[in-house]
Amino acid sequence: MNISININVNHSEKVIKFNYILLTILGLSIILRLYHLGFQGAWIDELHTLKEADPDVSLKEFHEVNMFREGIPHLYFLIVRFFSLIFGHTLYTIRFVSLIFGVLGVFSMYLLGKEVATKNTGYIAAFLLAVHPFHIEHSQEGRSYALLMLFVILAFYRLILFLKAVNLKNALYLGLFIGLITNAQPIGIISVISIFIVIGIFFFFLKSKKERMSYIGYSFLAGIVTLLVFAPVYPKVVNASKITSFWVQKPTYDYVMLVLQQISGGNALLLYLSVLAIVVVIAAALIKSYKIGKVDKSVWFGPIAVFVWVLFYFLFVLIKSMGETSVMLSRYLTPIVPGLVLTIALAISLLKNNKLKILVTLLLSGLFLYSLTVEKQYYTTRVKSQFNDICLQIKDQNKENETVISSWGWLLSFYLDKDFTIKNVYEKNLDWYINDVKTKTVVQESFWYIDGNSRPYAVTPETEQFIQENYTIDQTIELHDAWAKHFVSKKAADQQVKPIKLAQFQNAQFDGSGNLMFFENSKSSSVPTFVSKGKYKLVISGKSMPEQKINNENAKINIYLNQKMYKSIELDEKANKEYTLDFVQEKDETVTISIEFVNDFAGSGLDRNAQISNIQLKKE
Repeated sequence: MNISININVNHSEKVIKFNYILLTILGLSIILRLYHLGFQGAWIDELHTLKEADPDVSLKEFHEVNMFREGIPHLYFLIVRFFSLIFGHTLYTIRFVSLIFGVLGVFSMYLLGKEVATKNTGYIAAFLLAVHPFHIEHSQEGRSYALLMLFVILAFYRLILFLKAVNLKNALYLGLFIGLITNAQPIGIISVISIFIVIGIFFFFLKSKKERMSYIGYSFLAGIVTLLVFAPVYPKVVNASKITSFWVQKPTYDYVMLVLQQISGGNALLLYLSVLAIVVVIAAALIKSYKIGKVDKSVWFGPIAVFVWVLFYFLFVLIKSMGETSVMLSRYLTPIVPGLVLTIALAISLLKNNKLKILVTLLLSGLFLYSLTVEKQYYTTRVKSQFNDICLQIKDQNKENETVISSWGWLLSFYLDKDFTIKNVYEKNLDWYINDVKTKTVVQESFWYIDGNSRPYAVTPETEQFIQENYTIDQTIELHDAWAKHFVSKKAADQQVKPIKLAQFQNAQFDGSGNLMFFENSKSSSVPTFVSKGKYKLVISGKSMPEQKINNENAKINIYLNQKMYKSIELDEKANKEYTLDFVQEKDETVTISIEFVNDFAGSGLDRNAQISNIQLKKE
């Protein structure tokens, strides 16, 4: 099992031992989680991670966004921020963080299995978790579920150590890891309750008053530590408990069976084997207790722990889901997965023949990998929304920086406008946006619309009629669980007018009406706008402030096209006027329009400023 290497250091021989079986298992777990790590698309929850863990966002804004938009506490996102600062904030990076948690979970599973039973049980448990489809998937996902499973495993590992040796050290570690569970995901509160139920059950195994008093004291201490670590996430758990309307399906027999198959490995056979393993482990403990003629707690460490771990959690979720709010979702049952794997490992360990143990373990691992690679074709078939791919396609094609509308606008802005320089991504559904156009709240113009995450194209009859009368859909992009349509405004196409959005100007200040304001000498530029070859009129509406000349002159602005000085204008102080500039575009290319305020003045109670209210390009 171990390889020893002797190294001579300063004439002193040092022995370094390598557990080659464990290293092989960990190596396999890394390969299975690293392979095609970036293949699946970025689905909605991963977009949340990309937006909320962005290291470019201040810690203050990070906290505010997390409290307002996110159900997962800060810890996971802080860890992702740290890695992103070092390796760059990408989809690959946030998934690599989960990969690390997943591999650590496999190692921790070895420690737990070894402590519950034997070292061989630890190997079997770690190996089965390494190839478990559900664990692999969540180790390749930029969310906190791999971290949640890691903390649950470590908490049960420390629980077994505590039950074996009730002392200060074990109580402190136990409380720490129990508290960390809810820091990974509020749904982990069910696992926390499970662990304290196990602690309560084992109280009745103690015989002497001294043992019981010591047990109560150290259990209480573990509870205090748990509460201290849990305290920062208490508001999250409270908020989650107050949810009365949720999108998750109510439990039916078929739906519950589907969820259980997913967490068991992917098919009905693996589910039945998991249930059989629970029965076998409990039956074996009963038989052994009967043979020795007493209830020995060392016999029941594993059986009771996994029984409460798995069964209590599932029943809690099932009963909760039958009420007002359903949480019967496979990813909310992730804490059960290591418990099922440990149960199977314990059942296999009951076999007397070592070769038979190896054979059964290999056959079961083969079933796991068959489910992952053949039935689900996880590494080669898209199973997650491709929002990242669809955003990159639109970003490449949207040369004119047209408005992008989506129900997921805030999330998609990570890919479409991460630096918030273009400012053309808005969060609305299609019906709301078209209603704004109809009521002239926004200007009718061409735009892109993106949706997905199980949302097909569907609008009201009134919206559909307005679209048919005022727009043409010239392009549709369809990827896995994500789609986009390009709506070309008939009105804009007829008038050949291209509005230049003031809100997209960089190094700019605005008043309450959205006018571009210059309070001191400065230069502000539009985002690059695609302009085809031809003759144009650049129409700029603006005004000098205040409504009187200062030193016999008004605000003066210089107009630049692609950073080349084009014309100087002195604005009128009495009214907002249009200024028309003719120019010829020699070729198809993007054009940047810049406005420079050049004669700021402040003194004698007067302050000269410039106001720009509208900019348009009109093709002749």
